[in-house]
Amino acid sequence: MENRRNHKQVSSRSGFTMIEMVIALSLFAVVVISAYGAFRSGFVAYQRIELQLGHRHELDMLVQQIGGELRAAFYYAPIPFEGKSDKIQFPARLWRYEDNQLTEDLYEITYQFRDSQLIKKEQKIKQKFSQERNAEAESLLPLASCKFQFAYKSRDGELIWKNELSDKPYQGLPRAVRIMIKGKVTGNSEEIFDFLIPQGILTQTLVS
Repeated sequence: MENRRNHKQVSSRSGFTMIEMVIALSLFAVVVISAYGAFRSGFVAYQRIELQLGHRHELDMLVQQIGGELRAAFYYAPIPFEGKSDKIQFPARLWRYEDNQLTEDLYEITYQFRDSQLIKKEQKIKQKFSQERNAEAESLLPLASCKFQFAYKSRDGELIWKNELSDKPYQGLPRAVRIMIKGKVTGNSEEIFDFLIPQGILTQTLVS
């Protein structure tokens, strides 16, 4: 009889009470929720970084594209270089991949910042004059702002940046084009890119 009583006492002490089970489950739930919150925050941060890197890559590719097209610009009287603070338009000799082969042709290129978008139009010059079809607009990147400036060489040999080429058709090319971009891609800071347009000897001021 005494042995049975002792066995029951040992059995009752070796198990968990309801309160202990509730406390254990509550602690487990807190740990799981905390771990999930940390994982969720890390995953969201990872997605944000991936998105920013993707936008940055798009911007870098766009900058290289604009720079290459500007360096291929040339003077052509029927289509003079047009430059405003929100728009550039110019003729350029470019290579494009068409009909499974790389071909060179003359194009009219237009970049314009409108409604928080940088928009591009590209059309072959011969199509423009023959009116085969109009150039189609292509939205490139969402930006907070995008401004163009143009470099002139003063009589003293210094470079002067202006927001427009001229009110009248400018007979020639600017020394260089500057693009100032601000938006989601670049955060709160404004990034500035200078593109040289080859035309004889350029001053070292712009190159440096």
